Amino acid sequence: EDAGNRGRTIRTFARLDGDEWVISGAKRFSSGSSVGEVYLVTCTTDPELGEDGVALIYVPAGVPGLSFGKPESKLGMRYTDVNADIYFDNVRVPKEYRAGGPGKDFENLRIIVSWARLTSAALAVGNAQAVLDIVLEFTANRFYGGKPVREHTLQAAMIADMAIGIESARFYYLAVAKMFGNPKVFGRLYSDSQMAKTSAAKVHACDVAVNVCNKAMQLMGSYGYMKEYNVEKYLRDCKITQLWLGGAELGRIDVARGYY
Repeated sequence: EDAGNRGRTIRTFARLDGDEWVISGAKRFSSGSSVGEVYLVTCTTDPELGEDGVALIYVPAGVPGLSFGKPESKLGMRYTDVNADIYFDNVRVPKEYRAGGPGKDFENLRIIVSWARLTSAALAVGNAQAVLDIVLEFTANRFYGGKPVREHTLQAAMIADMAIGIESARFYYLAVAKMFGNPKVFGRLYSDSQMAKTSAAKVHACDVAVNVCNKAMQLMGSYGYMKEYNVEKYLRDCKITQLWLGGAELGRIDVARGYY
């Protein structure tokens, strides 16, 4: 869901029937699909209502009409997160299972996305730091030209760029986290300005992490490609972090909107 559409493109529908919500539609690539105990489902009561039509509704596992597709076979995070299609065939839940109400649920959705993008930045930086640590040790114990790899100008410059990227990404997401604690100055978590900052933190951190992994493989040669050193796993995990929550392109659009 592009935040600029304000809920108008959601295609999972919820209608109130007496004291129950009736949900119909489907979701793709949802986290915890088929293994979660409760699902928070983003629906719309009416796309024409935009923000006021957005409804966040809790759906317990096992209710009639709830089913799942086959788990996706992914490049990375094969065991830490199960992703599969979720189908809602007139799923019924009590009306009090709605998280908020008209308008409030859209704000809640924006807060969830803001927090998720910020924590994704932290995850990406952690992956990148782990890769840098591996590279520092590897290049200290491999030699050519009579000295360690990391003592050569070319390799030292590459390591410096990795470190600069990691430190800048780390301090930026920490600065945004600090802003979250002062909404009077920086805006509410669901505001366009805060969404821009969290999106920027994620975009930058993920770009840095993927770049760090690529440089690590260059510095380590074929060893970096082998499972023994774990760099290939960090690269796979960094890539999906870059893709989720709308990807880098949608993230950049949300950054721009915060300045319009």
